[in-house]
Amino acid sequence: MIGEVYEVDTETFSALDELEEYPQEYTRELVETDYGQAWIYLYRLSVMGLPEIPNGDWCQK
Repeated sequence: MIGEVYEVDTETFSALDELEEYPQEYTRELVETDYGQAWIYLYRLSVMGLPEIPNGDWCQK
């Protein structure tokens, strides 16, 4: 999986939760990265019928 790491304040983090419809559409998981720990959003609804992203980078579909 490919992603980006940002440092954000509490207000921005709350806005991201709202944008990602957390916790209804996405869940969050704390993971270890090259930059330390970071939260990732994980899609929790069915992906049946959606196109696969073989390289793991949704920007490069």
